[in-house]
Amino acid sequence: MIFFEGTHRRQLDGSPLASENCTPTSGANGLRASSGGRLDKSGGELRALIPKDKETDPKTPGWSLGDLKRAMDGLKVPYKNKPGTWADVEATLRSGLFVVLQGDSDQFPGGTCSANFKGDHCVGLHPGDLGDGTWLLADPLCPSRRREKREVLKAYAEKFAKGKKLTFGVFTTPVPQEDDMKITAIKGEDWTPGPKDAPARRPFRSRPERTNEAIVGHIEVGQIVRTIAEVEAGGERWRLTEIGGQSVYLLRSDFDPLFQGGDPAVDKKLSDYIARTGG
Repeated sequence: MIFFEGTHRRQLDGSPLASENCTPTSGANGLRASSGGRLDKSGGELRALIPKDKETDPKTPGWSLGDLKRAMDGLKVPYKNKPGTWADVEATLRSGLFVVLQGDSDQFPGGTCSANFKGDHCVGLHPGDLGDGTWLLADPLCPSRRREKREVLKAYAEKFAKGKKLTFGVFTTPVPQEDDMKITAIKGEDWTPGPKDAPARRPFRSRPERTNEAIVGHIEVGQIVRTIAEVEAGGERWRLTEIGGQSVYLLRSDFDPLFQGGDPAVDKKLSDYIARTGG
């Protein structure tokens, strides 16, 4: 099941108080996802909806989840703050809802964009369980979404709660599913675009459609990419692929024929796949 994501917003957008805008920016990402892209605001635009002296605690940086609730109420967007356990957070995600989660970012592993800040933070979590023990993390400090292990996210939230129940935000309108999309195979393959004798930069897209607007970047010649799943959508075959921690779509016909990336174990799987499909 593939859910709408839309453009990932970062909090460091040049707006006033941008360095404090993790909660409004996570709210902006949830607003966009739950509305299927119909409501698209930046964190700075949301922050401006509540004057600083009217915030829950004007003396502290950033917003509380209560401030986010007031902003969503003003926009007439269905949203609530919910007490519960980590199991409740995961159940909410599995029901197709976007979650806003406060926590302590020192729990994120080194080497990730999320680990560049240590302290109280707020992130968004998109629905969509790939069955690999991760959730799609929309960290407003990161340039793009990335998948993070559920045990890391659990530790992040529970450290912030200090032994009490978690409180997390929920956009109660289900995130729309991408139309006409079917996963045909789950993959875990590293491969290199081909053919070898005619290398070229190939586009990758934020959603499975041929429009230029969906193109968000290009794969460089010789770059190794990781496929997560084979997908059919809009009468086309796509590869749901992870590039730079971001889930993107590659039009399968852009990469015919494929050639392997040099790992014998992966190469054999890919050779078998090419033989089966005539790629």
